[in-house]
Amino acid sequence: EKTGTSGIDADRAIALCRERLTASFRVLEADGGTEADDMMVRTCEDGTSAVVNMRPFSTRRLVAERDGRRTAFVLPPHGVKVFAPGALPPDKPHVTEMRSLAAAKWTLGRDRPNLLRVNFTECGSRKGMVAFAENVEATPVMRECAISYAITQSGRPVGEGEDAPVGEKVIHHDAEPYAFTADSEPLAARPGACEGFLPAVFAPLYRASAKRLFAPGHHIFEITRGEPDVNGFLPAMWLTGDFRVCRDGALAVVMRDGEETSRRTPAAFGSFADLGYPHYVGAITWSATVAAPAGCGWRLRCETGGCLASVRFKGVELGVRAWEPFEWELPGSLVGESGELEITVFSSAQPMFGPHGVVNAEGGEPLWIGRRGLESRCGLFSASWILQSEFSTSQPQKGATK
Repeated sequence: EKTGTSGIDADRAIALCRERLTASFRVLEADGGTEADDMMVRTCEDGTSAVVNMRPFSTRRLVAERDGRRTAFVLPPHGVKVFAPGALPPDKPHVTEMRSLAAAKWTLGRDRPNLLRVNFTECGSRKGMVAFAENVEATPVMRECAISYAITQSGRPVGEGEDAPVGEKVIHHDAEPYAFTADSEPLAARPGACEGFLPAVFAPLYRASAKRLFAPGHHIFEITRGEPDVNGFLPAMWLTGDFRVCRDGALAVVMRDGEETSRRTPAAFGSFADLGYPHYVGAITWSATVAAPAGCGWRLRCETGGCLASVRFKGVELGVRAWEPFEWELPGSLVGESGELEITVFSSAQPMFGPHGVVNAEGGEPLWIGRRGLESRCGLFSASWILQSEFSTSQPQKGATK
């Protein structure tokens, strides 16, 4: 609009912007010759610059340029780098010492029961089968009803009390309340929302039946009234409880007699799925008594698969990290101290909708599409104390001008 240029494609428009709008801070590809794409770069009035990697699964090697000075840096998938006014990212970090915490005696704590979506799509969207490896207590959580709606034949929604558009037929769908059985026995739902079983935004739409003991073997769940389970993101039923999901999909108890409570279990590092919680939505905390290194400059580094994490040591909150690097400074008051280290990793809501590749038997199309990649690696894969060397100041490259 300002240049009076028209009839150009997007690439030419971007090039024109770069010609007319000079930038004090730029991000280039690793070759240093082309502007990096699939990224958001923002420089604020105070000189602070931020770079966001818009590629979800790619670790990228890039070059930052400010006022003629250049330096290489690494940007993790969905990573964020923030640069102080006038500063460039440091050269490649050099860890001079690393002390792994894998050998510590870790326990696992969940903030809510586990979830398993009952898959009704394998038997015509009316019946679902769940395998139990042993006696397991679980609570069925059921949709109260499907969604009532009115739409025109062209697909436009018609609001309640709205007159039908002139010349168009309106199709009404009145939702019938759901009814379910477990092994042919009706499931009676208790009144009230399902607080504590489901995330808050889902709880008001569901009702919980009484907790049931399921014997080893296969158990059949059936929708006896209401529409088929065709809404990918509002499932007809979940099972919830203190169970784990085995690699073959069967449910088993979390703990056995003589061990700790079911929400606090011995565990090693790994993904939620590897530990028996592939559909779990919430926070899982790894806890262990550890000794912090003596001396200044130590940090805690964790690998979470890119998922949100927080750390507490000896009751002191060290903060929350939402992107790489997942590192926490060790405060001077805790140097050389021993105490409980708690690392909490938070999942998104994606796992609760079921595994990838579930197909609607009637239409042959997936009812929902799970996100692949980072989310499948939600967990705690490593935790180490690290000590890094000082970074050198980047110098202008030969031939660069300010």
